[in-house]
Amino acid sequence: MKHKINVTKKDIENGKPAQPHACPISQSLKRILKAKNVFTEIGFEGIWIDVDGVIYGVNDKDIDYVETFIENFDNHLEYKYKPPKPISFEIIKKNKRFFDRWYANYFGETKEH
Repeated sequence: MKHKINVTKKDIENGKPAQPHACPISQSLKRILKAKNVFTEIGFEGIWIDVDGVIYGVNDKDIDYVETFIENFDNHLEYKYKPPKPISFEIIKKNKRFFDRWYANYFGETKEH
């Protein structure tokens, strides 16, 4: 399953730097997918997004673009940059095995679903 995600100026204004549950991407996913719990994280194997327990990854063609957006947003206040501009990208549902491998590599433990 794929979804086109549009991070708006309002998502950016309401987002909180370095807070995976409240970043602009998580804000947009809550709005677009009517989700309650969203977590966005840059990991060893791409960008992982947990949307109410369903795991998504950013489409390979968009990973560098989205990673740059996240890094620019997380650092724009500290370094007095302008916030990044709105972006659009695609997310793809991942299976549990890929997520569990990423989670174990990132946190050194297994996540219970």
